Amino acid sequence: MTAFVQLQLVERAAPQEARRPSVRALTAEVAARRPDLPGVTAFARRTALRPAT
Repeated sequence: MTAFVQLQLVERAAPQEARRPSVRALTAEVAARRPDLPGVTAFARRTALRPAT
């Protein structure tokens, strides 16, 4: 199973966990190394840290 598939599973199971700094760092690395993966850019945007409201 690829790292990106596992990241997607984390997001489905516990979306708040996909926004942890360590997971976001892994997401950024996957996106940088494999920008050709379908959905990786959208995933990175979805799980990016959002300002508190």
